[in-house]
Amino acid sequence: MNISMISVIAAALLSAGPQFDAARPVWPKGRETRMNDSAEFRASFEVKRGDNCFLRVAGCSAYRIRFDGEVVGYGPARAAKGFFRVDEWPLHASTGRHWVAIEVSAYNVPSFCAVNHEPFLQAEVVTGGRIAASTGACSADGAPGLFRAFETARVTKTTRYSYQRAFGEAYMLDQHRTGVALELAERPPVALIERIAPLPDLGLREMKFVSMTGTEKPEAPKYRKMRFVDELADWFGAYRVDELDVNIWKEIQTYEMKPLDPSAPSVPLGEMRFGDGALFDRGHVDTGFIGARIECLKPGRLIFAFDEILSDGRVNPSRYSVSNGIVVDSKVGTCALESFEPYTLRYLHIFPVSGEFRIADVRFRTYRNPDAAKAKFRSSDPELDEIFAAARETFAQNAVDVFMDCPGRERAGWLCDSYFTGRSAAIFTGSTDLERLFVQNFLLPGKFDDIPEGMVPMCYPSDHPNGSFIPNWAMWLVLELEEYLARSGDRAMIDAFKPRVMGIVDFLKKCRNKDGLLENLPGWVFVDADEANSYTKGVNYPSNMTWADTLDCVARLYGVPELADEAARVREAVRRQSWTGEWFCDNALRGEDGALKLSGKCTEACQYYAFMSRTATPESHPDLWRRVLGELGPGRREKNPYPWMSFANIFIANHIRLETLSRAGLDRQVVSEVKGYFGYMAKLTGTLWENNTARSSCNHAVSSHAAVLMFRHALGIKAIDLVRKTVTVAPADAGLEFCEAEFPVPGGTVEFGWKGVGADRKETFRAPEGWRKVSL
Repeated sequence: MNISMISVIAAALLSAGPQFDAARPVWPKGRETRMNDSAEFRASFEVKRGDNCFLRVAGCSAYRIRFDGEVVGYGPARAAKGFFRVDEWPLHASTGRHWVAIEVSAYNVPSFCAVNHEPFLQAEVVTGGRIAASTGACSADGAPGLFRAFETARVTKTTRYSYQRAFGEAYMLDQHRTGVALELAERPPVALIERIAPLPDLGLREMKFVSMTGTEKPEAPKYRKMRFVDELADWFGAYRVDELDVNIWKEIQTYEMKPLDPSAPSVPLGEMRFGDGALFDRGHVDTGFIGARIECLKPGRLIFAFDEILSDGRVNPSRYSVSNGIVVDSKVGTCALESFEPYTLRYLHIFPVSGEFRIADVRFRTYRNPDAAKAKFRSSDPELDEIFAAARETFAQNAVDVFMDCPGRERAGWLCDSYFTGRSAAIFTGSTDLERLFVQNFLLPGKFDDIPEGMVPMCYPSDHPNGSFIPNWAMWLVLELEEYLARSGDRAMIDAFKPRVMGIVDFLKKCRNKDGLLENLPGWVFVDADEANSYTKGVNYPSNMTWADTLDCVARLYGVPELADEAARVREAVRRQSWTGEWFCDNALRGEDGALKLSGKCTEACQYYAFMSRTATPESHPDLWRRVLGELGPGRREKNPYPWMSFANIFIANHIRLETLSRAGLDRQVVSEVKGYFGYMAKLTGTLWENNTARSSCNHAVSSHAAVLMFRHALGIKAIDLVRKTVTVAPADAGLEFCEAEFPVPGGTVEFGWKGVGADRKETFRAPEGWRKVSL
């Protein structure tokens, strides 16, 4: 089948979503390609007694909905290029006149967190089955009100927030809402599809005031050159520094919070001028929108700087290559401000660099999956309970619509991460809907812009104008599809993916050498976020180990036995070439004579890939297995018998290690290592991280998989079959006195737990009608 037919097949799988009765897509005339544009669309309407009222909306790039001044919605749920998901937001309206405002940002630049598309808004208010207001022309059966558009307070020319996301936020509070409506033009119609994702939790939460702080301006600015503004401006289409109205990166780097003195008495929050500041603490890392009431006593500039941790007692807003700051220029007056984009933080530092201000009502509006809170876990080990809560937080913030890697720096729908997050979703939500949305996005396009034919993007929906892709992640997509089929029973999706999957196989086959191994893979070859990624040239053996698993997977999914035979040959060739007699070597390179020669580099990550891919087994390599179990892992940093061997990282080799131990049924060791890898993270941030240290994201979706391992090896739930409605359990030997959990499934909630050991062990099991427990 020709791969160009993929979008036709995919479209046939789309469920009928909401359609617009009157609304048409519109945008301010002449501003269709303007970078970092924004507009607020407003309409008023009448609600009669007993009317059901809701807003139907689709748009690009992002929108926020206010109903009678209160935030009630944020979207959209992201979709593949050329497709837009339609949301329906309930408007809880009493009888009388109301107004709705939809603020839309149109970024018009490539990014990792959404596809670049010319902006539009298509919206209509429905009351009592009637169209009360809409964008575009009126409906044929009446004259509903029209949305009108106005300027916002947003500064257009600002720096990028990060390499992966679009622009940072800056505001001029004296230059907005002039009352003059913008001229609108209709935009071309777009393909509309169902949202699938649940509407997010947008609840208000507390930001606890910690203390007044000091702010200083160093003699020399401490900011570094903004490579993603200067060097990558042409690639991204972003503004250059000399074009900016507000250089957020430079501004937040120039001023520095003085180190906190824990022994100093807390001073009440009061008026602030340069040299003053205020520190707030969310209590744990969270994702959402920063809000405050700002009273400007003397015109000036106010900065909101934030981060997930404190660095040497300070908020470091550029700790991991982001611009964690919002700049506000204000004239005298009072304004309630809330960030338009969601950000990830625990600590917030507010300080003026000119003028005088009084700050009040500092708050945080969450942006999270509302279903994750349904899963609960409790055991005789408080540390495990803390890790589970952190895993749940991590999942909830990373699975609002697509499965993301992190909700701060990137907000991108990455493959490989999603393999593990898909497992987490089944536990936390009792549904495969979000995973269906995620894989659907990779299926819908007939082709991917800037990506070689046959390959898929490393993250999506996104743009990759430099042509970058990760061939390994295409393999992980195939591996995830097999697990998605088992979780969902969605054979139609798998069948529709066949041309795309076979395109991946054919693309990678072109890289085979005469030994049948992949050599000199194109793109960005990714094995682990450690030294192992320095040894990916030539024949990379971890990549070939994953390739063997991929071939086996395709053979099972589509009944292609010859691919299973090839997988066996790949494993045998890897064993023959890579095994040194003590370790598996990471790669081999061609010498001047054209022959392959091992690099001699043997990383911890490579050993884990060998066992996960069944290139090695405990029976085939017993001495290596003994070393992996007893001498590698989280305890190696304290007692390291192999100082020459690089440490594996959380993303992704340590997750591969844990999965390998899990397959071996090693309850006590898995639980012990979950605590070793994640316990300190849960304690410090209440979320689980990207790396072994806090040098990068402290909230990474892949690590929510810790909850899956706890279900398997502390609770004893080996499998939850959402299709056959079974929960498979086996006694877990994790050294606990009791363990219990609740988790959602179609039809309700399952409760399972146990206490005691041996003959004294007692289990409890409650489940919705039609569900049953299977004991091993």
